[in-house]
This record gives sequence, C-alpha cells and structure tokens, in this order.
Amino acid sequence: MTPSRPLHHTLAALALAGTLATPLVGCVRYQPVAALIPPAESATVRVTLTDAGSRAVAAALGPGLVSMVGRTQPARGDSLVLRVSRTWHVSGFDEARRGDTVVLAPAHIETTSRREISVLRTIALGTAIGAVAILLRSVVLQSGSGGGTTGGGNGGGTPP
Repeated sequence: MTPSRPLHHTLAALALAGTLATPLVGCVRYQPVAALIPPAESATVRVTLTDAGSRAVAAALGPGLVSMVGRTQPARGDSLVLRVSRTWHVSGFDEARRGDTVVLAPAHIETTSRREISVLRTIALGTAIGAVAILLRSVVLQSGSGGGTTGGGNGGGTPP
C-alpha cells in the first residue's frame, strides 16, 4: 500500500504550519520585576497579591484571590493599574476575565513578573515539532512501501 497523496500533503502541511506557528505563539516565561521599577504601560504582568491585596480586590473580583495576570494601564501615582485577564484563587481554581480593571497599591503586591517570549524555548519547540513531523512522514512512507518481495522465482530448489 502506498500512502495517498492527500496524506503526504497533509503531513507536509502540518509540519510547515507547526514550524511557522511556533514563533507566533511562542513559549513565554515570567521574569521578576523589581518592586521599585513599575512595568511599562501595556506590559503583560503576573501579580502575586498580599493578604491585604486579596481583601482589597475582593469586592471587584471575588474573595480568595492569590494572583492575577493582566495588561498594565496608565499609572495612578505609585499604584499599579491592571486590566485583568486571568485570576487564580487560593483553592487553585483559575478564571478567565474580560478586562476588569483594578488599582493595586504597593502594599497589595507581593511580587510582579513581566511576560516575555523565551527565544530558546520557542526555538526548541519549533525544532521538536519539525522533527516529529519529519519522523511521522518517514514512518508513513516506509510503512506504505511494502517492505518485502513477493512473486517471481521458481518455487525454490536448485537453479536450473
């Protein structure tokens, strides 16, 4: 059985799509930001809250929050203004948000980390996706080649 053309083209398309999409999606990491240096406006940050911070945002976002991710907005004095996209609760439950905005005073923030693309992780992921696609393609092509010989010959014995 020989692999059909559509399967061959599908595998090639998947390999190409995976390799090209990896830099767009990328692998991210959160780098700690010094407490005295506020993140730039429109940076994506993860904030770990103090107990006072959890109580301060409870009315707007619900009780028991331990951390949140969002984009920074124009600052208000020494406070961090955050448009929240995801929150994590003390129970481990996480919740997507639709951009609730909170103002966090320095006393409400335990740690702040800025989201960055990890170039090395992205390259490693792209290489792995490409290698797996090539491996799958070669397995499919080899399994479709038949592998053995059939027919022909004179039924064994000594040659005439």
